[in-house]
Amino acid sequence: MKKLFPIVAFIAVALISLTMAGFAYFATQEAARIKFEGTADDALNRIESRIDLHLSLLRSTQALFDARNGDITRGEFKAFLTALDIDDNFAGLRGIGFLRLAKAGDEATLERDILRARGSAHPVYPAITQQQWRTPIVLFEPLDTSNQSIIGFDMFSDPARRAAIEKAMADDQQHASGLVQLGQGQGLEQTFPGFLVFVRLNVETAPDVIDASRSSTAGFLYASFRARDLFQVALSKAPLLPVNVEIFDGQPGADNLLFRSEAPPAESLGGKLLARRDIVVAGRPWT
Repeated sequence: MKKLFPIVAFIAVALISLTMAGFAYFATQEAARIKFEGTADDALNRIESRIDLHLSLLRSTQALFDARNGDITRGEFKAFLTALDIDDNFAGLRGIGFLRLAKAGDEATLERDILRARGSAHPVYPAITQQQWRTPIVLFEPLDTSNQSIIGFDMFSDPARRAAIEKAMADDQQHASGLVQLGQGQGLEQTFPGFLVFVRLNVETAPDVIDASRSSTAGFLYASFRARDLFQVALSKAPLLPVNVEIFDGQPGADNLLFRSEAPPAESLGGKLLARRDIVVAGRPWT
């Protein structure tokens, strides 16, 4: 026994040392995981705060229209949004627009509304629709020579936009679309992945042709977001977060990808930690 005692002691010490090393390793991993979860929450808070800021502008625009019973001229609309300095204060927001709502077949009335609002003629397009409603763009700011062609575009003709507009018809809440290519079908040379948020505009002079449940809906205000610009601004403020971020409209999938960050993950974390967060943005689930 005396001869075996040193060996037994060595094995016991070795086992204790290995056990302590194992506890230290797992404690380090758990600490890294907890820290990473906190970093993920920070990233989520930055994104949600940025989106809330932009949607507050849509609410403010809605309040302006409500106060004037929808009677806003192009000059007033432009002056309001120009004063807010969207490019500097609301990076990622492409602009705010107004859609007029009418029955399909009333294109001549809509084109007169556009002419009266803008002082120039713009046809409603696409010229042919199989849908019950028309919702052409009447006002949009900021508007320059590169995107004048969007005036008159019937958003109800696009399935992704139509789904959100139909939801906005039913209540006074904001409703986000799925992933869309901004500028697609509107004659623009360059398109951008993004999404839109719609809210209905209620005025006393809404068209009588609209059924009673929607009789107060004369049109819709909407905010147009460029996804990459919006999320990069949200995540780029100091201190920079040591994470890669992927944002999906709904469940994760290549067709639903709104944004993927390009910054590499922190080497100390080895890029092996993953945190998932599910949120709702203007009634639409994101991952």
